[in-house]
Amino acid sequence: MIESKTKKQNSVELNVNRYGTPEIKGLGFVRPFSNSEKLSMACTRNYTLEYIEEFKTDGVNENFAYGSCWHLLLERILLRIRETDVFPTNKEIHTILSSELESVIEEVFTEYKTDRISTSDLVKLKKSIEERICLSIDGWANNWRTHIHPNFEIIDVEMVVYAPVSFNGDIFKSKIKVIKETYPSDNKEYKNLNKYRLLRSGENNFAAELPIDCISSELYEIEMPYYKIGKIDAVLLHREYNSLWVLDHKTTKSPQMYEKKTEFDLQLTGYCALLRKQLRAGRFDHIKDRGNLFIGGVIWDLCSSDITTSKIPKPLKSGKFSQSASRCPPSWLFKKAIEEHNLKIESYAEFYKTCLDKDDRFFIIKEIFVSDSEMDRLDVEDYSTALRLDKIRKDIEEIDWEVPNDWDLRSPRFTVCTNYSSCKFSTNCFANSKANDIFLMRQQKLSWIEYE
Repeated sequence: MIESKTKKQNSVELNVNRYGTPEIKGLGFVRPFSNSEKLSMACTRNYTLEYIEEFKTDGVNENFAYGSCWHLLLERILLRIRETDVFPTNKEIHTILSSELESVIEEVFTEYKTDRISTSDLVKLKKSIEERICLSIDGWANNWRTHIHPNFEIIDVEMVVYAPVSFNGDIFKSKIKVIKETYPSDNKEYKNLNKYRLLRSGENNFAAELPIDCISSELYEIEMPYYKIGKIDAVLLHREYNSLWVLDHKTTKSPQMYEKKTEFDLQLTGYCALLRKQLRAGRFDHIKDRGNLFIGGVIWDLCSSDITTSKIPKPLKSGKFSQSASRCPPSWLFKKAIEEHNLKIESYAEFYKTCLDKDDRFFIIKEIFVSDSEMDRLDVEDYSTALRLDKIRKDIEEIDWEVPNDWDLRSPRFTVCTNYSSCKFSTNCFANSKANDIFLMRQQKLSWIEYE
């Protein structure tokens, strides 16, 4: 049986998947949530399987894999630029690719379970990602060199931001039930290692089975403050106005289509609200000599994920290149093809300019100013999200597997599914498989660790 106790807060380490910084680890017993968890709440069934059960599915989503590789590569490039505040030439960037890209792709794929993917298919997928990145990077660099670097300095890359969720000065706290699992310590200085995790579906009514090597399992109730956390791809400082900007890379097959929804995507505005709290807490005191700092807004760095070898222009039988305006290739690929065939770009000056003008099909920089009132609004909405998240989670923890339809009552599907083609739990959803009937590996997203 699981014993029910109340536990006082001790010195513990908070572990959140993808947020392994000392600042986050040092928060201890707090209940963090990210924008990804917030979005998952739209469908309670998806939220249950993803964040309560923490199921890990097989396979690789090609679009997500490409986006992760693109993000990690740009992270490494931007870290170099931050050190010198000098933007590299395209030749220098390709030198970085030669030394970094293979390790970037391998690092990303360590996060995926690829047991059921054939070796040839896996090699083909990695090769496709490598090829598309190599064809795309010059377009990204040209865009940054023109629109970003002249006006902004890189202050931080992959910056983790966090703050307690509050309303009218009151931090939202809740009594949260966790299961403490005690294991033999992996540290010779301590006897035991205690791992605390959130309850899963129906676990409030049934005893949990002891994991392998687990000595004991107990139920605790701990009052925790809710925290919003996020990771900003790049924090930029405007060179003239001293405003701080949140920049985010987004990969998509159609940047022009994605641009239309940026006004309604609250992820980056939410990061601005968190960044404002960090600014007020002194996080940027090391650059306060630049002048009065304030939050300027967000920058969407929209990047095409669909630049393949089919976009490379090929010469006609005459040896020249087509100048049809309806078939404009990416400008940088057109220029490279001209040079490789020992032709002069001046002979194609007008068409080359047309290609340049149409490069926004592949890369778009979208700047949006964010006001203090809009950040105030996001702070209130985050408080509302914490209330809903707390209620939904506790409701699902109370599922009684012996009561007919209790699973559907407490963990319903979204009325109109919009992610049916990409949801990794669609098979389980269609079959209405209950959480206790699904046998998938779990990947711990949130836990607390304590040595004793």
